[in-house]
Amino acid sequence: MRKLLTSVALFAIIAVAEAKSITGELLALNHAYRVADDEAIQDYLDQALRSSPNNPAFLNQAMLSAIHQQDLKKAVSYLPQIRELDVENQTADLIEIANAILIGDFSSAAKFGEEFEFFNDKVMQAWAIASNEEVDNAIKFLDEASKEIPELTAIYKYQKAMIYAHFDKDYAKADEIIMSEEAPLYLSDQSLFAHMAMKILKGDNDVEVTLDQRYGIPENRPAPLVKILESAREGLIDPAVSFASPQNIAAEYFSFVLAQSRNAGIPYQTERLFVTLIPIIASENDVYRKDMLAYFYSEAEYDDVIKFSKEFHRDSAYLDDRDTYLFSALMQLDRIEEAREVLEKRQGKSIETRHSIADGFRFLEEYDLALGKYEDILSIDNLPTLRRASLVYSAAICAERIGDWTKADGYFREAISLQPDRADILNYLGYSLVDRGENVEEGLELIEKAIDIDPSQAYIQDSLGWAYFHAGRYEEAVYPLELAVSQMGSDPIVNGHLGDAYWKLGRKREARYQWERALKFLGEDLPDMKRADLEDRMKNGLPD
Repeated sequence: MRKLLTSVALFAIIAVAEAKSITGELLALNHAYRVADDEAIQDYLDQALRSSPNNPAFLNQAMLSAIHQQDLKKAVSYLPQIRELDVENQTADLIEIANAILIGDFSSAAKFGEEFEFFNDKVMQAWAIASNEEVDNAIKFLDEASKEIPELTAIYKYQKAMIYAHFDKDYAKADEIIMSEEAPLYLSDQSLFAHMAMKILKGDNDVEVTLDQRYGIPENRPAPLVKILESAREGLIDPAVSFASPQNIAAEYFSFVLAQSRNAGIPYQTERLFVTLIPIIASENDVYRKDMLAYFYSEAEYDDVIKFSKEFHRDSAYLDDRDTYLFSALMQLDRIEEAREVLEKRQGKSIETRHSIADGFRFLEEYDLALGKYEDILSIDNLPTLRRASLVYSAAICAERIGDWTKADGYFREAISLQPDRADILNYLGYSLVDRGENVEEGLELIEKAIDIDPSQAYIQDSLGWAYFHAGRYEEAVYPLELAVSQMGSDPIVNGHLGDAYWKLGRKREARYQWERALKFLGEDLPDMKRADLEDRMKNGLPD
């Protein structure tokens, strides 16, 4: 599991080693990072800094550790020592920028931004001008910035809109800018949320029409959007979910800088520093904590997903997103009971949340419970087509797993009628028909349609070979089954299928080899493969 602090510690060890002065403290610190013991990390850092108070490697580690603990104040406390050393330190520059933004000192943020290679300081300069009650000059400055860097025009336009909204409360002007041709809603749903709030605040009556066009029925709207609209109708823009505050705007800009910097191949530790700083800057807005969890989950850093899930506000509009990542991280770590507890406590009202909860119970293989939850959602009128198709497909899988084939067959066919080009749905129904031996020809036809749509999927090639096998077309079965095994060599079902086909063609030694591989890879009995059946094949072969 990759950790920023582990990486940085290793760099520090290399640097010290080159200087021929490896210390016991640094080696102990590296061990603490490797075992992810936050308390030990801090103890070793304190000890190391007592021994070597002006060691830049230790000071840098201390700042990074503080940011990892979401303690910006502590990170800032190391800055005077760092600056006295008069060495280039981008970690310190970023922390200076973040601290200045947090306290509303945009002039200092712009100053330190000049020192940081990934950071364009013009946005901070504009906010510094605006915060000195010179909104018109700030707008002119952003117009000039747009001429200098045309590719950032949309961002500068959006900054103008937010400055009008925050300093002048001129929501009509902000709305006009956002909707101009040069300034599309460019970053995320958050931009749309802020825009919708402004439309309400300036008295527009077409908000519901716009929202219906985007989300369909009201139950489909995300929880953060619902919260910001409620606040706007009370004459407010909720800082916990909107961008109409300097800190939120700055955090969003940091996010943009991070996205751009990734294209330049920034070091992992710098990327990690950005990710952990952003939610500190916009401490009221949990959208960035949600983004942090998404980042950690994508990096397979599941322990950090669990750790930072505790940082959300109690009444956060993003608790549902948090719980989704937390559940998935716990499942990845095989902490099944904890994952179930998270799932059972979720009580979101939106369709997306309810759908996610049903999916969770399906992943836990509690198919009866999951099916009931899918069917509760399916009872809602006027569900969007794609949402209904996804729900129906999941319900079909659950019904098939609990043995209610009549219901499963109906749901599968409805899913195909809603999305006739979904290869996975065509394959699932086709394979089920073939494996049940009920309608092999129809099953083969469905699988062949799936292959035409997506021939690259090994599991569909396996289905095709298995359909040929059940149709008695053993020679034709071998090629797609061999292709599937070449891509899914550790899948017991695929190996078992190929072994069966070899046996029917008289290739008995090869058949037993494939069955032996299937036994090797079969952990527990599966719905369509039992250990006892494989062992019988190894002993007696396939019956005629």
